[in-house]
Amino acid sequence: MSRFDQLLDSVGDGSGTTEMAAAADAYFVTPGANEFIELARVLVYMEDNGKFAGEKYTATAALADGIVITKENAGGVLHTYTPQPIKTIGHWGLLAGVDVILTDFTTGNDMFIVRWTLSKAEHKTTLDGRKGEFFKVDVKNTLVAAVSHIMSAQGSIKWAG
Repeated sequence: MSRFDQLLDSVGDGSGTTEMAAAADAYFVTPGANEFIELARVLVYMEDNGKFAGEKYTATAALADGIVITKENAGGVLHTYTPQPIKTIGHWGLLAGVDVILTDFTTGNDMFIVRWTLSKAEHKTTLDGRKGEFFKVDVKNTLVAAVSHIMSAQGSIKWAG
């Protein structure tokens, strides 16, 4: 067993684009063909040059279509973590096991940080590479208005053949 720490990226293996403050795209954690990963938490970091408000996602606006988080394989969606797409920063609170830090600096950029501990939801999130399973964060709207938006997954590799 070894620790797993990886930024979500456009490929899924850590080699793709990790900065989500860009055009709409999907970001993944994809285990290798012989890996079994257990995700313990997902961390979200967003920085913006305006003031955050609960009815918005970035400092400027809510997301029209939002962010949808799923566990999938080639056959389709196995589990949806977001039955309500995340359209505002307040919607992160709909996920079980979420802790939020919102900074409000007098000068400089503000930050929004989420720690989503999956085990607090009484659900282990496992990804079996032998079954082609992957964790997907589908950002359906542009986040280009933000200064930065990245996500990191932490957990452990339970099996590697």
